[in-house]
Amino acid sequence: MMVCSSDLPEGCWLGDLTREHPRVRAKVISLFTRGVCTLSLVLLAPRDEEVLSYIKSHEAVREVRDEGSSILVVRHKCPLAEIFAEIEPPRLPFSVRMGRAEWHHPRGGKDLWEALRRKGLRVSVRRERERKLTRRQREILLRAIEEGYYDFPRRVTLSELAERLGISKSYLSETLMKVESKLLPEALLHHT
Repeated sequence: MMVCSSDLPEGCWLGDLTREHPRVRAKVISLFTRGVCTLSLVLLAPRDEEVLSYIKSHEAVREVRDEGSSILVVRHKCPLAEIFAEIEPPRLPFSVRMGRAEWHHPRGGKDLWEALRRKGLRVSVRRERERKLTRRQREILLRAIEEGYYDFPRRVTLSELAERLGISKSYLSETLMKVESKLLPEALLHHT
């Protein structure tokens, strides 16, 4: 899996917003382009009246619907969204922070890189670090699954599982947290 990132050009509402308000982080949950406009479902944090006013007044924004919480539906014009619609959309969600978009891409995507370059967007690409489990982490995870630690309701508590494995409760807890932090982000990326 490749991790791609690109600075959004001036005039792109999400790039301008996150440069103007560096504390704002955005996740584009959905992206649909038809004609000259793109419809994006965006999760913003933090979202306040100043941020909403900025978005609504931006020249590239045609319409903003406030869906409550931190979710906005925005109709806009953006060269990056146009390219994603033409060539190949990124894995969703993708994030934007301080004017820079970052998304996951399963393979090289030569057509995508060329289209981005034609629009004047430079893309940096890095290979995502493999998140492999150690042999011991795999053993502990498999045993936790077999014993019913991940069942609902649980068939075994953390203390009981630690005792059955012959390890301390704190070591078991730490190991399961490491395993989950390696596996869950990848599972989420493939599920969306």
